[in-house]
Amino acid sequence: RKPDVPAGGLACDGGYTAVPSSYINDDYCDCADGADEPRTSACSGVTALKRFACADGSGVPASRVGDGVCDCCDGKDEAEGTCEDTCAAAAEAER
Repeated sequence: RKPDVPAGGLACDGGYTAVPSSYINDDYCDCADGADEPRTSACSGVTALKRFACADGSGVPASRVGDGVCDCCDGKDEAEGTCEDTCAAAAEAER
């Protein structure tokens, strides 16, 4: 069973690890995939190889998680409330 992700937190390691927002960019590598440390060197060597999965099936480099730029259409690559969910509009535009 995958853990519940705390509000503003992050799921990593394929969803099998959930970390609160206070663990993101705290200079400690909590996620084996390095997704919780996109702005630190705590997981150096790992984040360049790993990708963060977006709701629409696309992915972004783990180093782009928590960088203030909404790369995923659902905004899950940033802290809760930072991004607007544009997945439905993007899917409609592609039709």
